[in-house]
Amino acid sequence: MHPLVKITALSVVVSTVIWACAPVSQEEILGKNEPPARVDLKAESQPPVDKSVKIAEVDDNWAEPDGIDPRLDNMLHRSEDTDKRFQQFVGKLVETRGFSLATQDLSKAEANAGASKDWWDKKIYERLNANGPAVGMSLQDVVSQAVSNSHQIRAFGLLPAIRQTAIREADGRFTPEFFAEGQVDHTNNAATSPSLTAGESRLRSTESTLEFGVRSRVRTGAEVTLAQRFSNIDTNQTDFIPGQQAASRTTLTLIQPILRGSGLAYNNAPTRIAELDTKIAQYELIRQSENHLLEVERAYWNLYVTRANLVLAKRLARAGRSLAGQAQARRGLQTAPTIIIRTNAARKRWEADIIRAEAAVKNAQFRLASLTNSNELAGQSLEIIPMTPPTAVSPKTTKEQIVSEMLSRRPELQQAFLQYRAATLREGVAANENLPELDVILEGRLDGRDRDLKFDGAFQDSGGDPGGMVGVRFSMPIGYDEREARYDRRRLETIQQRHQVRAAISTVLLEVEVSASEYAVAAQDLTQQRAARAAAQRELSSFQSQWRNGGGASRSAILSELVDAHDRANSLERAVVQARATLAVAAANFSRARGVLLDRWNVTIQPGPDVRDEPRYRLSRSTNQ
Repeated sequence: MHPLVKITALSVVVSTVIWACAPVSQEEILGKNEPPARVDLKAESQPPVDKSVKIAEVDDNWAEPDGIDPRLDNMLHRSEDTDKRFQQFVGKLVETRGFSLATQDLSKAEANAGASKDWWDKKIYERLNANGPAVGMSLQDVVSQAVSNSHQIRAFGLLPAIRQTAIREADGRFTPEFFAEGQVDHTNNAATSPSLTAGESRLRSTESTLEFGVRSRVRTGAEVTLAQRFSNIDTNQTDFIPGQQAASRTTLTLIQPILRGSGLAYNNAPTRIAELDTKIAQYELIRQSENHLLEVERAYWNLYVTRANLVLAKRLARAGRSLAGQAQARRGLQTAPTIIIRTNAARKRWEADIIRAEAAVKNAQFRLASLTNSNELAGQSLEIIPMTPPTAVSPKTTKEQIVSEMLSRRPELQQAFLQYRAATLREGVAANENLPELDVILEGRLDGRDRDLKFDGAFQDSGGDPGGMVGVRFSMPIGYDEREARYDRRRLETIQQRHQVRAAISTVLLEVEVSASEYAVAAQDLTQQRAARAAAQRELSSFQSQWRNGGGASRSAILSELVDAHDRANSLERAVVQARATLAVAAANFSRARGVLLDRWNVTIQPGPDVRDEPRYRLSRSTNQ
């Protein structure tokens, strides 16, 4: 067979192997840029817990600090089994810890979840300022504005995209690369012996070299290089006959690690860790978005409270002006001058409250516009009218369903589980890197020469029997080195991550218990505040009747009691307003504690293009309720 045919066939075989080991395209890694219907971020199904068996957490004694066997049988190969065992341990931990949640109290809250309305509701939904622009916004509209326009949520959406680039970075290590190198070496030295230069006094030589080829890492850890080297020499040295020669060398080199850096598990670990980090970032987006939307709801109900307080303040000021006028008109008719002064003072104080209430409304509007970053809500003179009354619907669910929702939906728990899995992989990588270096080196060569400076002649002459080389490379540290320290650190980080998972579970359980209790208490508080307000209204009506009819005690005493009754009634009306808003916020916070706040607004996470066509994740709210 002609040598050129041999070399060509060998190049085709090696190129096929290299390209077969190369990573897939970016589109196959990341998917098409079209956003899917929904990114499923649910946790994997939990394995059943056998209550009759006491499940150990995770045994760390299998990986002793000394010896090679634990480094070979490391977390890279045990991660899946360890993760399943730890998931079982978590289930046992939740069962042992217990969960204090009175679902009957939640069902009682539904009757007080804002079904009844108050007289000021209609006033709140009307314009308070006849001059200037105004816009009516329901809570759904405000949430949609925040989902679409919030700069904070957009910033959160870039984090998963940033983490996702690490997947391409990890797979890029196996991308083949073309290399080339050329040099010219000219020598002009004094001849040490006339016999070296056929009697000339100077030894002159010019050597030109060109080497190029393809090299790549493969997923077993090996490095494969196919290189072609051409060189020629023009010299007066008598060792070269003739003095002008060309040489060709084709080499195929394989360096395969046996210990450190070997195996599919080790070389695929960076990609698996990058994928886990991307999912962690997606859950971070969910966590931050839930917190932000909860703040948007707080701001919306705060706007409702401030507008209601302004309506109540104006009504109280009108009552104060009426009482002051009536007292002045009845001066001397069983109305002492001191009570007239007190009535005027109350009127002034109630009118002053309007100024503070108007400022509170403006501040609430500014905060709501800032959280949504909506151009529709921008503008200092714009009046934002909340069109949704404070309502809260208690969840018709059981304790087991709440626990299941919490374990599968709370982003903090999913992040902790994924971080633990990533920690086990990093520990396995560090264990592999702590092994001694033992590499097998294989090389095959085809050499050829030509009596001229033509490369093609030298290449055609390389059709003889190939040469080769087999070698072994070994190294290991003498004592404690940085790889041993890194391995110890990774082992400690894995143990630390397990404790962080347990801490996260304890914290989330506490948040669910507290938020459920706050929701039930807020409903009970609203009931009591309504009852107290009704009693204050009856008291106020009684004193108003006595004042109008002139019966009972002295006019001054009745007027004094009437002023106090107006204060008490107004204070309790404000308390009802605040209690209704608190109940609505408590319901939203309970949804966040269970991990279903985004579902409450039918919000999903979708990838899509951003400025400069860079990918990012964004929230999208469906209009189908």
